[in-house]
Amino acid sequence: MTSPYPYGKQFLFNGLVIFRPEGVEMKKETKEMLNELMYYSGLGFSVALCIFSGLFIGLFLDRWLGTKPWFMFIFLAIGIAAGFRNLYLAMQKMKKM
Repeated sequence: MTSPYPYGKQFLFNGLVIFRPEGVEMKKETKEMLNELMYYSGLGFSVALCIFSGLFIGLFLDRWLGTKPWFMFIFLAIGIAAGFRNLYLAMQKMKKM
């Protein structure tokens, strides 16, 4: 029976669809490296998302309550702290490896 994919097998690896040629198996070290690469590349996005979420929540509250710029500064600081917390947790995870 032939594969329905013209270039080989398709499999899901941590949410990422990867195609590989028929008969080629991925080494365990390669899988671990891809897993770490996806984790650390998503870390920058996570930090930016925390900061911008705090900023937009603060801007929304300031506009709604008419308290410019207090809530923006407060929630921006909370967002920055949350982003650095994510970095800290990633460094702790890296130390355990």
